[in-house]
This record gives sequence, structure tokens and C-alpha cells, in this order.
Amino acid sequence: MDEKIESTLREMAQANQIAIDKVNAERGVLIGRSIPFQTAAIIFVSEKHGLQVWYEHDGDCGACQPVY
Repeated sequence: MDEKIESTLREMAQANQIAIDKVNAERGVLIGRSIPFQTAAIIFVSEKHGLQVWYEHDGDCGACQPVY
């Protein structure tokens, strides 16, 4: 199962132009750097949230509308 998770994380990194620094398939996490945005990026997969890509940024998270 870890091989499938790692493969999925790596495919997502490639699709989002993220240079990979570390992959922890057991935890379902990939850490890297977005090439187009020139910022840190994290990809994670979980049963509850599915596959998500997060980028480091400065922002006012209180201003965002929640998604349910």
C-alpha cells in the first residue's frame, strides 16, 4: 500500500511542478518546493480529506470562506 501512496504523491508533485525534498509514504506526506510559486509545498493524502496540496503563503486565513 505504501508504494501506491508514494506513487500517487509523486504523480501529484509532478502535475503541480513541485520539486520533491522528502516523501513519507507511511504518513502520506510529501514535502517539496513549488517551482512556479517559488515557495514551500506539502502534499498529503488521508481517508478523511483525500489528496490535497498546500502552499506556504502569507495571508489572512480568517478572511477565507470555509468549505464544507
